[in-house]
Amino acid sequence: MITSIELKDGLGSLEYGTDAFERPCINYVNNQLEKQEVQLEDCYTILKELTEVYDANEIYDNFLKIVDRTKKKIRKEDILFVEKIGNQYGTKVEVVFLILYMMLIQRGKETVCLPIYYLFFEDYSIKQCAHMLDDMEEESIRKLGKEKDIFG
Repeated sequence: MITSIELKDGLGSLEYGTDAFERPCINYVNNQLEKQEVQLEDCYTILKELTEVYDANEIYDNFLKIVDRTKKKIRKEDILFVEKIGNQYGTKVEVVFLILYMMLIQRGKETVCLPIYYLFFEDYSIKQCAHMLDDMEEESIRKLGKEKDIFG
């Protein structure tokens, strides 16, 4: 089973790991093999900045194309698809989309999509989005996802 993704242009890689509290996370591994936990706030900041240039609906629709393809494990054809979509917006967004793709597999679709939906369409702050699901049960997350129709 594939547990990491090599980034293009020698930028390092992304791999599954656990944080200091033994919760699943995504790590960025640089060329010196130093690991750093990916911070959701950094990803959301990049996405929010992207909405200053592109329409949030367009970005979200493209993200949902990634969501639709995502299965229960990393697949090479999905990586190529995610890179193609992300590349429309530049290298930083491509990396963010790859991180989100890995999170979709690791955490589930509603858990990843809801904060992005709230970031784009409910005017939540980056910090609110990063922590909005911290104390929610899985059933409540699914219910909220249905209410907001986050999958279009």
